[in-house]
Amino acid sequence: MKSTFKLPKARLVYVKSNKSYEPARSRLARNLVRVRGEIGMNQDELAHKAGLHRSYVGHVEQQRRNPTLENVERLAMALDVDIRELFADAPA
Repeated sequence: MKSTFKLPKARLVYVKSNKSYEPARSRLARNLVRVRGEIGMNQDELAHKAGLHRSYVGHVEQQRRNPTLENVERLAMALDVDIRELFADAPA
């Protein structure tokens, strides 16, 4: 007998901000670019330090990829920031 169990459809994950909801992937992308720019690191350097491919980092920044939690941790460690900073509200 075949199993009839089906997984529920995927939903977007939203992180609550003070004014509205912003998808977590969008917030991650924005903060990656911001933090990387603040410390003067380019995509190649970040990718090398995180052990990821440069095009993967670019796709995460362009919201074209859904990174795993492990890869988000790698990016945070490579940027020397707490993972929570990558999902933080935009600076006021």
